[in-house]
Amino acid sequence: MSQSAKIILGVFTFLPFLFFIMFIVKIFSLIMYAISNDGNVDEEAILLNQIAPMVIYIILFSFLSLALLIYYIIHLVNYKTAESTEKIVWVLLFIFFGIIVFPVYWYLRVWRVKEA
Repeated sequence: MSQSAKIILGVFTFLPFLFFIMFIVKIFSLIMYAISNDGNVDEEAILLNQIAPMVIYIILFSFLSLALLIYYIIHLVNYKTAESTEKIVWVLLFIFFGIIVFPVYWYLRVWRVKEA
C-alpha cells in the first residue's frame, strides 16, 4: 500500500471520532436552545435546525463504521504474518470496540508496515 493510500485510510479511520464529537456538540446545542427559551420552543425549528443534523451525523457515522469494519476484517484476513488466534482477537476487538480499535490497528498493521 502506498504512503498516500495509508494516509487516506488513516483519515477515514479517524473520521468517526469527528462525527461523534459533532454529534455531542449538537446535543449540547439542543439542550442550550431549550434552556435559553424557557421551554417555549418551536418544534419545527428544533426539528430542522437541531435534530436533522444529528440524524445525518448518525447515518454518516454508521456507514463509515460499517465500511471500516468490513475493510479491516478483509485486510486482517489477507494479512499473512498474523497468526489465527491474533486474527480472532482482532476481529472480536473490531466488533465490540470498533472506532476505538480501528486507529490502533491502522497504526500497528497499516502505517508501520514497510512495503518490500
